[in-house]
Amino acid sequence: MGGLAVRLLEVQVAFNPQQITNTLWAFATLERQPKDVLVAGLMTRALEVQGGFNPQNIDNTLWAFATLARQPKDALLAGLMAQVLEVQGAFNPQNTVNTLWAVCLLSIEWPHMACRLVCALEPRRGIAALATVLPLDVESQRQLHQFVVACDVDQGLRAGMPASILALKETLGSVCHAAFVRRSKTVSKSQ
Repeated sequence: MGGLAVRLLEVQVAFNPQQITNTLWAFATLERQPKDVLVAGLMTRALEVQGGFNPQNIDNTLWAFATLARQPKDALLAGLMAQVLEVQGAFNPQNTVNTLWAVCLLSIEWPHMACRLVCALEPRRGIAALATVLPLDVESQRQLHQFVVACDVDQGLRAGMPASILALKETLGSVCHAAFVRRSKTVSKSQ
């Protein structure tokens, strides 16, 4: 991993959106913290090419930052949010759920930005469409439950949510809660 990290530092300046996303996603999936200098370089490069981010690049990048417990720079978050507005109609349910889950963690530092990101997903297909694509896979249900809980407990996040969140909670809340509880029980038994 050390040699790979050194090589990534050398070549990241030429990365496209998918390469940036894949790098962050790989570190998050492997539960390995990349060096700060690598993350800073990837964020700088992402700012340069943010207009090329598609929905999967956006959601995987935000998911990786959340999974790694890293806050992206304000400028990068704003740039990705602007890109969400550009490509919002292309978000599929998985892209939307991953982004909503990441919003839970982003809202800790930037509740106003998290609310704007959720609102950017809404107009076309976004959040309201989730209620019509049942069944969501179990992991998506768990992530959606965490987002709904974050909206319930975080006053700043809740205040900026569109009405569709309330409808989504009513429609999918019990299903998502059950999936989350099943996972919690499974994890408790295995420990």
